Amino acid sequence: MGEPVIWHRDGCHHSTVLEMLERFRKEGHLCDVTLKIDKHCLQAHRLVLAASSPYFQAMFMGSMQESRLDTIIMKDVDPTALEAMVSYAYTASIKLESNNVESILACASLLQVTSVSSACCQFLASHLGPSNCLGVWRLADLYSFHDLGQQALKYARDHFRQVSVEAEFRSLTGAELETLIACEELAVDCEEQVFQVIVEWAKFDPSQRASQLWPLLKHVAVHLLSPEYLLDQIETEPILLQEGTIMSHLIQLLQVNNKAESSVQIRGHRKKVKVLLAVGGEQEGCSLNSCHIFSDDSDCWSASVPCQSSGQLGDMPIAAMKLGRSAFGIACDGNQVYVAGGLSTSSSSISTVERYSPTANAWQEVATMREGRHGCQACLLNNAGYVFGGHNGSSYSKTMERFCPVSGVCDYVAELPQAKAFMGSVVLGGCIYVIGGTGSNGQNIYHNSVHCYDPVGNRWNTVMPLQECRAYVGAAVVNGCIYAIGGFNGKWLKTVEKYDPAANRWVQVAPMKHERSSFGLCVADGQIYVAGGFDGRRSLSTAVKYDPATDSWTSVTSMPGSWYGMRLAFLNW
Repeated sequence: MGEPVIWHRDGCHHSTVLEMLERFRKEGHLCDVTLKIDKHCLQAHRLVLAASSPYFQAMFMGSMQESRLDTIIMKDVDPTALEAMVSYAYTASIKLESNNVESILACASLLQVTSVSSACCQFLASHLGPSNCLGVWRLADLYSFHDLGQQALKYARDHFRQVSVEAEFRSLTGAELETLIACEELAVDCEEQVFQVIVEWAKFDPSQRASQLWPLLKHVAVHLLSPEYLLDQIETEPILLQEGTIMSHLIQLLQVNNKAESSVQIRGHRKKVKVLLAVGGEQEGCSLNSCHIFSDDSDCWSASVPCQSSGQLGDMPIAAMKLGRSAFGIACDGNQVYVAGGLSTSSSSISTVERYSPTANAWQEVATMREGRHGCQACLLNNAGYVFGGHNGSSYSKTMERFCPVSGVCDYVAELPQAKAFMGSVVLGGCIYVIGGTGSNGQNIYHNSVHCYDPVGNRWNTVMPLQECRAYVGAAVVNGCIYAIGGFNGKWLKTVEKYDPAANRWVQVAPMKHERSSFGLCVADGQIYVAGGFDGRRSLSTAVKYDPATDSWTSVTSMPGSWYGMRLAFLNW
């Protein structure tokens, strides 16, 4: 019999060592490098800097001249931001505020510290407003943060009228303004607003911008402008006369556009109808392929598509999915909806992925997964779709598949740390979070675990667990925070938890009025909508919404049927 062996692990050792190193740094003990920015000098330890920053690692461990220098001259970096980043290397903590987040983002990008860059992006995305969204858009483009740039651009388009009167707007280049207006999602009441904004932008610097007017005006739906409005613009805006091309085109439009006086009030084609799309689910043992729409404008549910001209619900039926399915994954980018997997009426796990286009009002099969699964989750990230977890008909799955929406090719990526199904999932900060769930080795075990998938490194990390176990749970992101709602863990739940990544903790917020699991959930205009599900006694038709600003729930018009295992998506129709 061998000698007894014991492995001792001190969970606090690493933090104790870093705290002591930070103390040494501040007191100037054992420091072997000085970072100099103008007149500012920061003492530090090469080993700590190299271990926390790929930038410093390459500098100190390679053949660069700086590897042999005691003093490193840092250029094009804010001294206060660099001090904060050096402190972060020792403490894993950094304070982000409106007045420092941009300089810290620039410094973190230079030093290639992705954890801080991601935190800065989350901060900026959750604090977007009419006065700063264009600056954030530019900043994201400068440092190649695609997701942040798209969020800022979407915010600017959704709040176009408010953004267009801000000082940042006047500084846009012609190319930037063209990118902003060249889409159908611009939130305006009529095309006159777009025309007027372009003219006002050009008048701010007429000598430089008059020549850019016509390329911009090409993006205006000029057939929706009234002749009276065009004539008034020609008579009152001298800048339109500076370019002969503009004048000739406008005169042609006056000759062609012979509209009634009421056409001045016509709403532009750009302003989309915002709706909730309820998809599939189970009713009386049958998996459904039907869809229904809820519109705040009409305050009702309907099986018909919205009318493009009025925004009211019309007479054309919403197309049904090719397959009836419940307990499936759903992903939406605001313009198209993807459904993946699910359970059929015959209780078999489905392997196909379908896509719904509101423009065509049609479902199309776009991919076939390598395995069928139900109780799975799906999301869109970086132009790819991900489907993961679930039950494949014989066991709980921990596989994750990535599919290309264009080619339909599916391949496996890193497996989940646990085999599970009926969990919640969200995308935040360029990562996928998987929350709660059930299932392990064929047993009904309910989880409170939370894991985060990094697509860049193709790896999973463990995050602070929920306060209570939850399966059949709904999850959503609002203002940079994750919400875990309702579910089941041996009893039906109405409680709600909120996770703040910066604080790394879950806290209880206002509960729903009634218990609910296996429901549909989506976010629209900063509020969380919940519909359908099961309360332990019956399937539900009721719907509610949560406002994070007031931490309160209110009722929404009930659905026309009682469904569970259904899904919700938010669409710009």
